Amino acid sequence: MASILLEFTILFSGFLYIIAATVYLAEKNKTIANYILVAFLFSIGIWQLYHGCMVSGILLSFPHLALVHVPFLYFTAPLLYFYFKILTRGNFQFTTRSLVHFVPAVLFVLILLPFYFKTAEEKRELLMSPLGLQSATHVYWPYPFIILLIVSAIGAYAVAFVIKSSPIFSRKTLVVRHLTFFSLVLIALNFMMIFYYLAGFTLVKIFSFSHSFYLFIIKSISLTQAVQIYLIMFIKARNPDYFSRIHEEAQRIRYVNSRITGLDVEQILRKLNSLMENEKVYCDEDLTLGRLAAELAITTYQLSQILNERLNMNYNTFINKYRIREAEKYLVEEPDRSITSISYAVGFNTPASFYNAFCKIHDISPVKYRNSFKKARPDLQGSLI
Repeated sequence: MASILLEFTILFSGFLYIIAATVYLAEKNKTIANYILVAFLFSIGIWQLYHGCMVSGILLSFPHLALVHVPFLYFTAPLLYFYFKILTRGNFQFTTRSLVHFVPAVLFVLILLPFYFKTAEEKRELLMSPLGLQSATHVYWPYPFIILLIVSAIGAYAVAFVIKSSPIFSRKTLVVRHLTFFSLVLIALNFMMIFYYLAGFTLVKIFSFSHSFYLFIIKSISLTQAVQIYLIMFIKARNPDYFSRIHEEAQRIRYVNSRITGLDVEQILRKLNSLMENEKVYCDEDLTLGRLAAELAITTYQLSQILNERLNMNYNTFINKYRIREAEKYLVEEPDRSITSISYAVGFNTPASFYNAFCKIHDISPVKYRNSFKKARPDLQGSLI
């Protein structure tokens, strides 16, 4: 009876993860954090269902399900890490460069493709036989090496998480904003569970620990994940806007920890004004929040807080206003200069980003703006600070 209840709990919680993912996907006004959370819940749901099939024996009856969960094991680590960065960095943006984190998962799929096309009996043989690094007899020899690679990758994400989150896990943070602290604890717990699973898998499948030891690990992790999804759904029911509030709270934590009260903010603003007005650093297309903060001899969090609290704008808005203002001069004073040339001259990486930023500020295109002037505007150099 206890065994049946355990199997039901694991399988049912796997379906709950999938359902929760669809619920968050259906929310209006979704942010990148919502999509990352959806992908994470779906990934956990897949390998929770896989574990349920393993514990209940269903997997041996349907061997074609073998190893379908492997890419999702890897997915969970970068997804957790991205969600952590969204919680703790106000200027984090998911870009095409971020997709590099998922390249290993694609490679794992490609490596596993030959196994996926094997017969049911061959797959069943893999599920029932131990895998050793030195063995040449098992069904698919790259499998143990793939697991070692995943263990190493997830270990790297876990180490990065510990290093970057340690300043946030403090008593002051806990008192100031308990919701975000709780969210970070959940992230830490998931990193532990994933690494615990893969470490156990390595001990059993590669270093020949007993199969009963492996099943114990699977059951303990699956039960922990089952408790987690019940907790997530309970929080969602009690606080529908919980996951939209934690990002705001994380921003407040950063501001508390940045401690700009000890800085001469007025002097920093004067230096910032000089960098923008005299040196026109915004024309450098490689300028970042970090580089600008380094010029001011402060941290990125401190500069972000100063821009938000004193100038009521974020970094991108601040820089783009200067760039657009410089572009206005070129559009009016150099009527024969191309829009593309102007976009690069004022610091935009692409003409498209310049076009979008210009339209956002003026509600008209650069071409229409230029055509609206018969002669150059007299003075465009008023400070934004």
